[in-house]
Amino acid sequence: MREYPNLYTDISALTQFNKPGCLKEALTKPEFSGREVYGTDFPLINTALVSPWYSFHLSLREKIQIWRTKNPWDRDVLMKHDLGVPAETFARTAQMFGKLD
Repeated sequence: MREYPNLYTDISALTQFNKPGCLKEALTKPEFSGREVYGTDFPLINTALVSPWYSFHLSLREKIQIWRTKNPWDRDVLMKHDLGVPAETFARTAQMFGKLD
């Protein structure tokens, strides 16, 4: 990452059940700090591949709140937020490419 200052990493698939701990690892690596961008991996967020029930890092209350969220994008954002994704990560795409209308 040091060699490529304009390289960013997309966090879309890091909440899938087959990637346990990957999101936490990506969020704690110093070389990734400030270089994560939000992604959804749509339509996979509507499948059993992505579910709050797989995460050991969420409380039961958080899991229920996420599960009850009807909109898949809202559910995905809420889950990633509750797993520690900072607010800046969700805004970074608009910052990189300009405000999207």
